[in-house]
Amino acid sequence: LRGGINIATITEFQQETGVSLDPTSVIGLNFALYTDLNISEHFGIQPEINYLQKGAEMSGADENEGEFRFKMRVNYLEVPVLAKLRFGAEKLRGFAMVGPSVGYALGGEGTVSIDGVEVTEKIEFDNDLDDDGYKDQRWDVGAVIGAGAALSAGPGNVILDLRYGLDFTDFAKYQSVPADHEKSYNRGFGISLGYQIPINKK
Repeated sequence: LRGGINIATITEFQQETGVSLDPTSVIGLNFALYTDLNISEHFGIQPEINYLQKGAEMSGADENEGEFRFKMRVNYLEVPVLAKLRFGAEKLRGFAMVGPSVGYALGGEGTVSIDGVEVTEKIEFDNDLDDDGYKDQRWDVGAVIGAGAALSAGPGNVILDLRYGLDFTDFAKYQSVPADHEKSYNRGFGISLGYQIPINKK
């Protein structure tokens, strides 16, 4: 079991009007259940089931409505399968990991603030393109790269996990992609602590 934070952003955000905004980071939660399948003393496979929050914060100015700020957090269920290389002594071991990940958006929340007035709405995903031929993409395919340390404590290990996640799936899905569309990709840096108990430790 592991829990911590995810410092998330997206690479680009484009309004329906075609105006692009520069996103900044938001902090979300990150929880994981995982197992460590040993192939050898130094190498293993680590499949996971993660709950994490992705999103971003954007601000700008509209000639009709004035200054505005938009913040969104989207809740994802994500399944990475990571190749894991371990090194160091038994008491304190380091590790590095890399592998693919598939995520599914469960829902989320968006807050719009215009001249100090805030409105919060749920982000809901459907399976059909809207009348305007656009919808938010629910599935994410990406990769995870990370490192960390395992400190022996009691029957198991205290785990420090640092990782960077990058998605390859555009956040927006169009029936017909506009010529000026700039793709948006989720990015995130995760920091978490956990405790791992070996199932078959000799």
